[in-house]
Amino acid sequence: MARTKKIIPISVQYKNYILASVHLYGTIYVEELIKLIEKYEGKEVDRNLLVQIIQVLGSIPYVGLTNYQDQIIGNRFFSFSDKNSLKDAKQILETKVDFQRYIPTKNEFLKYAEEEYFEPILQTLRLQTFILKNRLCEFESIEDLDFDMFDLRNKILANFPLEDIIHDFFDKDYEFKRESDLHMFMDLVIDIINHTRRYDLLGNTSYELMQDKSSSQLN
Repeated sequence: MARTKKIIPISVQYKNYILASVHLYGTIYVEELIKLIEKYEGKEVDRNLLVQIIQVLGSIPYVGLTNYQDQIIGNRFFSFSDKNSLKDAKQILETKVDFQRYIPTKNEFLKYAEEEYFEPILQTLRLQTFILKNRLCEFESIEDLDFDMFDLRNKILANFPLEDIIHDFFDKDYEFKRESDLHMFMDLVIDIINHTRRYDLLGNTSYELMQDKSSSQLN
């Protein structure tokens, strides 16, 4: 007997797209979000309903959705009541770039509806393995290490300088018995930075853009 396909209410569907877009891209024009939903769903978006859901989500503090005049939405990194934050968002959205916005498969995109989700990358596993193997820090549970990786990702997204990122690990009582351990640790962190999907790169990674540039030069 064939399984009945689960029908997701349109309001829930829109909510998932709204949250996924700001978690992956940081900030996005509402009109661009509409085009994105239409690309994935193959049908016209009810703009009025979408904006109503944006307004409701924006009124719930723990959701962390920000809304600028129903034209631009962002995650908790962008407080549109702050002029500098609005300027940062517009700079990301309006800067002319020679690359396209990263658009994954629909299934991968909607995983970002969960704020805690980030694309698993081998580079993070390498850093975690290095930390545990060299006993750089004592953890009460493995969840503490997972939190450090989540915190690292957020600092990358907020464009923290490498020096500040490394200093933060010292503040968390990471100890490097050898200078070579610190150098290797920094190399691994830089590798994560290069493979992290960034707001200012429209969801792309530095590594992907470098690869694309190399390929275009060869062609």
